[in-house]
Amino acid sequence: MNRALWLTLFFAACGPEQQQVERSVTPAVIDEPQVASATAAPLTGFPCDVREVLQANCASCHTGQTYSPHFFTREDLLQPQFTQSLAQRIQPTADSPMPPRAMERQPTAAERQVLEAWIAAGLPAGECGALSP
Repeated sequence: MNRALWLTLFFAACGPEQQQVERSVTPAVIDEPQVASATAAPLTGFPCDVREVLQANCASCHTGQTYSPHFFTREDLLQPQFTQSLAQRIQPTADSPMPPRAMERQPTAAERQVLEAWIAAGLPAGECGALSP
């Protein structure tokens, strides 16, 4: 085959039109937003609304010296001594409610609903961290 004919066929097949198609496909593959989210760390803390309720109503006793067992993290609350009674103990009508009736600060109905929904959902993890003493 003639060298000039071969070069003409080669450039026709790999010419500007082919290069333009390749350029239009390449950026979409490189710029996929899923790449960044695939490396994100899994959530292990409390959901922020749950942490806020626990911090306001539980942390003063359960992260200090007052009550045992202590809890600081969501993982602590996943232990059997908590999960077996958590849903019942947050009810104001419970035999031994948490917080105790004698405590000045009691959760509002909305705060109790936040905890009830979280417990019913299986205590899912969130982006807010541990409780503070």
